[in-house]
Amino acid sequence: MSEFLHFLESNEAVPIVFLCLAFVMGMTVWLTLHWRWHRRMELEAALKQEMIQRGMSAEEIKMVIEATTPRKGRRCAPEHAVQERV
Repeated sequence: MSEFLHFLESNEAVPIVFLCLAFVMGMTVWLTLHWRWHRRMELEAALKQEMIQRGMSAEEIKMVIEATTPRKGRRCAPEHAVQERV
């Protein structure tokens, strides 16, 4: 045990400890993002199921899903919605 502690105190252990910490942090981020994606899909499926049970049409469901799903680079209403207002 003392040999292991001596190794950790030496400068040779710094890169190994750094790599281990980087790996653990990377895996934590990956698992968190994967869990978040999975949970979002689970909630979206539950929402769709509830809308189907309420008797909503496919077009209505599509409109709700598009309105609630965040899209990269999309900061305003879809083009067709803007054109309908004009």
